[in-house]
Amino acid sequence: MTIKRAYYLDAYTDQFAATVAAVFPRPEHQAIDLTLDQSFFYPTSGGQPHDLGSIEDWPVVDVFVDEATQTVVHRLEAVTKQPIVNQKVGAKINWKRRFDHMQQHTGQHILSQAFVEVAEVDTIGFHLGAESCTIDLNKFQLNKAVISAAESLANRIVFENRPVSIRFVSLDEMAKLPLRKRPKMLDDQIRLIEIEGFDLNACGGTHVHHTGEVGIIKVNKIEKRKEKLRVEFRCGWRALAHYQTIENAAIRLSSDFTTSIEAVPAAAQKLQKENKQLQKQLRVAQKSLISSRAAALAKSFIRPTSPELDFEVLVHCVDRTTSTSDLRQLANELTKPPDRITLLAHPDGAVVFKKSANLPGHLGELLQETLKNGVEGSGGGGPDFAQANLTQASKEQIDLFLAGAKTKVISSIKQGLEI
Repeated sequence: MTIKRAYYLDAYTDQFAATVAAVFPRPEHQAIDLTLDQSFFYPTSGGQPHDLGSIEDWPVVDVFVDEATQTVVHRLEAVTKQPIVNQKVGAKINWKRRFDHMQQHTGQHILSQAFVEVAEVDTIGFHLGAESCTIDLNKFQLNKAVISAAESLANRIVFENRPVSIRFVSLDEMAKLPLRKRPKMLDDQIRLIEIEGFDLNACGGTHVHHTGEVGIIKVNKIEKRKEKLRVEFRCGWRALAHYQTIENAAIRLSSDFTTSIEAVPAAAQKLQKENKQLQKQLRVAQKSLISSRAAALAKSFIRPTSPELDFEVLVHCVDRTTSTSDLRQLANELTKPPDRITLLAHPDGAVVFKKSANLPGHLGELLQETLKNGVEGSGGGGPDFAQANLTQASKEQIDLFLAGAKTKVISSIKQGLEI
């Protein structure tokens, strides 16, 4: 039995009575699927999400079309008292969600046709998301002037409050009509949505009666996607909510900058320029500080007691005036000369091992071996550089870890030099 889709002709009814046609328990989804003799609920299709609402006291969490029977299926949350076939039920659609979808979908028709008229660009995809909508255009580049012109034309059609009508035609009748886009799925009767004097297109979605109900149409973002252009937009209440969010942010920035909203961009650019200059000065100062610390620490390098080992080792735990991010730069600076090995740690548990490239051995493997000796932590690295983080290690544990690593690295390099 084909279930009557009442929303095809009436998108404004949000409460209705119906008779249960079939019930299908879905324990795998912890839900119940239900069909009715007629339904105003819209199922997910054509880029538009499904309606939400309730049937009696059962929340409707999904609505979809059964492809085998072409019936509209209402998925209900699992309930203790299940509906039965032939039961008379009352249904209620979430009107706020429904009308939002009507605004967005009709707005999409208007905006898509606006791009056709302004730039002869076709819409090849549509998605109605929870926060914004997108259309994909079959051209990957449009300048700002074209985008603005299409947006202005779309809003002019909204402000003119043109009628939006629904009609059904046969395939033969459709072939003679100037549709914006030919539908891929062809039924005996094709549902057309017409915006008077502006757009005619096949569509199964829900729409408003007049374009004025769409509210403002605002393009928010343009993004290139390979050979197509994705246009993000919002209509009606969504556009207002988005504007309010932007306005509130602008007011806060205006207050922070102690300037007018119009002057915020210039103030932000000035601050960004100043910030870049300060970052550059900071990098120079940090480099100078690292060089100074490296020069001071270089005096602490020691040579192994064995005369045949001609290299230097530095084992050091820095104080908290050195950040963990500075450890690597400090180790790099200390090992610029040949024949040097640096084993550094921070009181927070960060560890950095670095050696001159001319010395043998593999610091990453050595670090892993040292971590096995009763110290919690994780890390790794390559032959010349390794780093780790010791978990909740005390100062004494860090010192013992470094001492153990020193013994292992001297032994490892000694073996490599002998080979």
